[in-house]
Amino acid sequence: MGNYLNCPCEFGAATTTTTGKDVGDKKGLYHKNDDDDIDACCSVCKTGFSETRRAHICSKCKAPFCDACAASTSTRTSSLQQDMTMMCCRCVSTTNHHTNKKPATPTTMSKATINGTSAPLSEGSLTPPLRLSGSVPAARRMIKSVRHRKLCILGHTSVGKSAMVSRFCDDKFSSYHNPTISSLQTKTVSVGGEQYNVSILDTAGQDEYAVFKPQWSIGTHGYVLVYSVSDSTSLDALHTIRAHLLECHAPDVPLVLCANKCDTSEMDRQVLSQDGLELAQRWRCDFVECSAKTGYNVPTVFEKLLTRIAQS
Repeated sequence: MGNYLNCPCEFGAATTTTTGKDVGDKKGLYHKNDDDDIDACCSVCKTGFSETRRAHICSKCKAPFCDACAASTSTRTSSLQQDMTMMCCRCVSTTNHHTNKKPATPTTMSKATINGTSAPLSEGSLTPPLRLSGSVPAARRMIKSVRHRKLCILGHTSVGKSAMVSRFCDDKFSSYHNPTISSLQTKTVSVGGEQYNVSILDTAGQDEYAVFKPQWSIGTHGYVLVYSVSDSTSLDALHTIRAHLLECHAPDVPLVLCANKCDTSEMDRQVLSQDGLELAQRWRCDFVECSAKTGYNVPTVFEKLLTRIAQS
């Protein structure tokens, strides 16, 4: 059996005996068991109850509270709002805090720290983007594709075309002259930060079979025109060779004029450096003196041609 107050505003007045079921069916009435003590003041603001300050029982903490400490006096329709009408403002505040708290999601993280630096995360993902080791420019160079270039070396017989190709590709030299029909050699080189897979067509001496074969121009990016400083005839032959070459190419085809055998003594030299330089200026191409025998400036010949091709 339990006691309740017929009217909340008459807190402490005479009580009427009723059943526990009746108590549970009456809203706003303070239920008290026989062994409970009735609080005479609001559990929130600690103000005593009176005829003008009604008492209510919080449905959550079961403590008495006054009208001023009620959650709200407005009409509510949802089940949660109906429960709040029987709750003190302290419990309602706690309930709202837990209800409105937003759960953490992966998308709230915008950055992750990788090796001491911040990196952005993709939306909805906790995995930061992978970073290549080393500097970014170095990594980009690693993944660049190798460029393929086909070069052709032309010149009079016995000027040292094959010797130049052998020195450049294999760093070898043979003084034995073996007339070449035609051969193709390859080498991978790095010029101007670019990787090149170079194919060099070593042609026969242009006085033996033909001045210039049109099939040599197929897929060819540039040409090395070689003469020997010990043979003035080889320089004269280049005028004819170039004229036939331009029948298959535009006038601005990349060329390098090369004076081989620059290790020749001054007594045996027939072509001066100034003669070769003036011809290169007339043809608007690069000029290089080299020696296939010693290896002097041989790589420079092909590097200059690759650079000229890249600029064309």
